[in-house]
Amino acid sequence: MDTQADRLQRLIENLLNLARIEAGVEKVDKQNHSLNELLENAYGVVQPSSEQKDIKLIADLSPMYLGVLADRDMLMQSALNLLSNAIKYTKPGGKVTLRSRMEENAAVFEVEDTGVGLTDEDCAKVFEKFYRVKKDQKMAPGTGLGLPLAKHVVEDVHGGKLTVSSQLGTGSIFRISLPTHSRVQC
Repeated sequence: MDTQADRLQRLIENLLNLARIEAGVEKVDKQNHSLNELLENAYGVVQPSSEQKDIKLIADLSPMYLGVLADRDMLMQSALNLLSNAIKYTKPGGKVTLRSRMEENAAVFEVEDTGVGLTDEDCAKVFEKFYRVKKDQKMAPGTGLGLPLAKHVVEDVHGGKLTVSSQLGTGSIFRISLPTHSRVQC
């Protein structure tokens, strides 16, 4: 009963968050943040679950300061959703890599896994609300709202881009590109 109650609570929270963002009523508190600092925090949150599942978790973060104007909590939740999914859908002994870098005028971070991968059809649908990959539903519980929520946060709230590339049986790369924001404001 506790597990199902927790699952229902997550479902309700995700639905409410998604509805608030789509309606434009979610309070957004954008401030200048170090993307790498935020990613290091997310890494620390998921590290115990990766260790428990015997998955090698690697942080390959840029040595450069990657400044982004962001709502820290929303962007952190998006990073956690991507990292958690990568761990859920990677078999024990696999690897999940979190990397960041600067590309032209964008701060980019990726979550790459050696998991079960997605078909082209799944890649096209994975950001739709309530969509879950049928063949992988038994691997991990979920609501089908984490990726749509992350996409709304990245694209609608932060003006960025969230994409996926994947190969069935090999793994996936979820890539977030965000406009950069310098540390010094003139």
